[in-house]
Amino acid sequence: MMAGVVRLITVLLCTFVLLSLVFQVVQAAGSEPIFSEHFDGSTVDLSIWQVHEQNLNLTGYPAWGGSVRVADGYVHMSSNGSTFPFMQTLQNPFPATGDFAIQFNLTYTAIADRGAGLMIGNGTPTMDIGPFGTDIWRNRIFTLWAADKSSENHAMIYIELFNRFVYEIDYSGFKQSSPSHLYKLAYTQGVYHVYVNGVEVANAESDVRPTTIIIGTPPIPRLPLSPADTARWAYWGWSSFTVDFISMMQASEISLSVGTQAQLGSRVNLSGNLAGRDGDPLGNAAVSILYTIPGMSTWYPLAAAKTDSSGFFSVAWIPSANGEFRLKALWSGDDLYVGAFVEKNVSVLNDQNENALVAESNSTLSSLSFNLTAREISFKVSGSVGTFGYVRFVIPKLLLSTLTDFKVHMDGQEVNFTTHTVGDSHVLYFEYHHSTHEVTISIPAAVTPEFEAWILLPLLALSGLATLLIRKKKVVCAH
Repeated sequence: MMAGVVRLITVLLCTFVLLSLVFQVVQAAGSEPIFSEHFDGSTVDLSIWQVHEQNLNLTGYPAWGGSVRVADGYVHMSSNGSTFPFMQTLQNPFPATGDFAIQFNLTYTAIADRGAGLMIGNGTPTMDIGPFGTDIWRNRIFTLWAADKSSENHAMIYIELFNRFVYEIDYSGFKQSSPSHLYKLAYTQGVYHVYVNGVEVANAESDVRPTTIIIGTPPIPRLPLSPADTARWAYWGWSSFTVDFISMMQASEISLSVGTQAQLGSRVNLSGNLAGRDGDPLGNAAVSILYTIPGMSTWYPLAAAKTDSSGFFSVAWIPSANGEFRLKALWSGDDLYVGAFVEKNVSVLNDQNENALVAESNSTLSSLSFNLTAREISFKVSGSVGTFGYVRFVIPKLLLSTLTDFKVHMDGQEVNFTTHTVGDSHVLYFEYHHSTHEVTISIPAAVTPEFEAWILLPLLALSGLATLLIRKKKVVCAH
């Protein structure tokens, strides 16, 4: 009896352990590791970093004086000799695709004549000596550096983005220290953004992605210094600093849909979802809705919303006038996730009835018109050759009971489409190869009385991903 109980317990324990291992493997397989370094312990983690305490000897002179130590949750970088140390990530810590952000907290304990700092590059940042002794840096995306500016009593911390000087903080005094600053480099929708203490200070477009982080001074042809230069510059010395942490932030995505609210006429519903990597919903997040008008660069606050546990948010908007708008849903991000935004073009027109028609496309839409006599909606679609386009037409059931009598023609040729039902609406969907096409949608005769020519004529031809919401009470065109 006892032996049977023992066997049962053993089986249950083994099963529990096995399930736990399976769960861990599934969890690991479902997400990529996110780089994070907090410099715990008393030594540098050599599974993450390659450390060169004396830099690389590129001059043949003695290399000495560099110091890399870990204490109290910081890595300390300094030198009193002929060279400055550096440490470089062994593996690429950055995601291969998608948005990301990396942030770190760095404090300069002394800003001296010879600079030092942190670099993020596409490969190891290297320096060549150009004509007339000029420095030519390669592979640098982001550089944080500190050195004397114009004299031993005038120092600065500065940032370069793609070798372009974009920011500086000035300090007075000899070998002055600096407060801790939080630095962040975010890559969002093809644009790099640089933040200092939460404030954006620079940005630049690029499709170049980083692959490495270097803390300290990377290999340069002038190091180590000669014994004579080391002695000559000993008084002014090297900058020194500490790094508290470096952490990679996960990508997030936000969506925005523009619709009308039944029976409320002038009210427009703005809704969307916020999620992290792998589609994990981000709840209790503050989303801002902003607006501007064509030709203007200033964004004005329109509304604010909080996401629910599923990442969903919704706000009501009552436009103050007819016309064209551009809307933006914006989340600023947090310590774990990169902020995200999405923009939509919107055109608003008021009338007195309440039926709604929705058309959505990833093509550029133009020349939209309605021929009441021929019972046809027509428009042009265009896009980059070699890509696919689609049109998704949503029609309320109250306008017709079926979509079977509709016909779609492209450049005079009838095309196949699929239909399905979503809530109180029918959906008509078709795809095509991009170029420029003439599209006509033939409306059954029984539906004609519900449509009037004025509905489609004033609609804005929208580019990009376009959503056109047409109401007799309210006409909203969005993409």
